[in-house]
Amino acid sequence: MPDTTNDDKGIRLPRHVHRKRIKLMKRRKRRQQQQDDTTTLSQPQSQSQAQKEEDTALYLKQKAQWEEKERQYDLINLARKKVIETEKKAREEAMNKWHASLRDLPIPKPHGYSSTAPGSSSSTRQQSTIHKTFISSSSSPNYTEQHRRKTYRDKFELSKKAI
Repeated sequence: MPDTTNDDKGIRLPRHVHRKRIKLMKRRKRRQQQQDDTTTLSQPQSQSQAQKEEDTALYLKQKAQWEEKERQYDLINLARKKVIETEKKAREEAMNKWHASLRDLPIPKPHGYSSTAPGSSSSTRQQSTIHKTFISSSSSPNYTEQHRRKTYRDKFELSKKAI
């Protein structure tokens, strides 16, 4: 620990002044040490030309590998999309065939509706009630576009058209 006397005149310093001086000296040393450390780190380390060429060659090699992987990924995605599309078309064709076969099935007359007299009015009335046709409300003559409530989807589409 340094002497507590004043260097110039040999006078003894108060304790708080002495501690303040020591504190300032330590702070100055610490700051100088930090400055020396940062200046040595900030000086560029000269790399050899061979090292730089090796780094660029490695970068170009990795870039080529990355581009090749990206091309393969794009090809795989394209093939996947084609497969999904063909499956969708096949599914639609199968559904269409199924619906067509259902439409082509003969519908037998229900038991008890066949009459002995072909011209009787009661039998034709009964047969006409068997196959009722359900008509959607949109095709009825009393239905108008104004009476229909707007759904969230309709409002969204209107806002998109407005923009």
